[in-house]
This record gives sequence, C-alpha cells and structure tokens, in this order.
Amino acid sequence: MGDTLLLPLKKKVMENTYAADVIGVPEIRLAECGNDAGIIGAAMLEKYGMDRKKNGVS
Repeated sequence: MGDTLLLPLKKKVMENTYAADVIGVPEIRLAECGNDAGIIGAAMLEKYGMDRKKNGVS
C-alpha cells in the first residue's frame, strides 16, 4: 500500500516521539525482505542466542 499507510504512520511517529528534537525520529521505511522477513529475523535471533551461549552469556 506504500504511501497510503506509510505517510500517516510517519506523521504519528513524528508527533509521538519523545524528545524528537534532541534524539531524532525513528526511520520508518518499507521492508526490503518481502515475505522472507520473518524467517530472516528468526534465523538472526537464533544465531544471536547461540553466540551468547557459546560465550557463556545468559
């Protein structure tokens, strides 16, 4: 839906970000991974978790 959803969302985030003038507003953009975003995120979470366990961090 592109700008139909993106523009109102950006406006709301800008209006509701605490200290936006100091810390800036979070960047909001369209996903680039398409339908693979969920599986990529799950794989990264697993990798991060395995790295923490390997290094003895709970």
